[in-house]
Amino acid sequence: MRIAALALLALLAGSSTAAQPPPASDRQVLERATALRREATSLRAHADREEERRKPECHAAFQVNRCLKDAREAKLAEVRRARALERQAHQLELGVKRRQAAISAPASAERSLTPTTAAPPLRIKARTEQPVSKTTPGDTAASRRALAAQDAARRSAAQAAAARRAAQAKADRERYDTRLRSYEEKQSTGKAAQ
Repeated sequence: MRIAALALLALLAGSSTAAQPPPASDRQVLERATALRREATSLRAHADREEERRKPECHAAFQVNRCLKDAREAKLAEVRRARALERQAHQLELGVKRRQAAISAPASAERSLTPTTAAPPLRIKARTEQPVSKTTPGDTAASRRALAAQDAARRSAAQAAAARRAAQAKADRERYDTRLRSYEEKQSTGKAAQ
């Protein structure tokens, strides 16, 4: 009963506001926003022209970079003013859009109360049994033992490889030391002969 009363009230309110033209204040606000956007555009164009006009003067000046920097900063100041005007225009337009949306909202609320098509039937699946875990406690312990065995085998292989490398390095050092001693002996016998 309450829903029907609300729907009827929304229908009456929506039809009375939908036939009315937008208030004069909205038109004035939109005109003001348009004027602000035009002013921002002219400010940007003026800033560009002024910077281009100052560039040749800067190239003739003694401190060229400082002059160019000042020209750029002056342009940026005007662009900031233009952005502020554009922001203000956007806020005005947004306010008008929100007012219009609030006015047209009761009509759309009334439309949403009356369904146009029947709702599709819900598909509900009943759970008949608990989901079974794919792994059992015994499997996880066995897999952990297998992983530990693989890690141990990998570590022992790495230790064996390290031992082989150490033995090879020791043999290389001994061979080098032997060659060095024989070279030094040849050098000492050669000096003694001279």
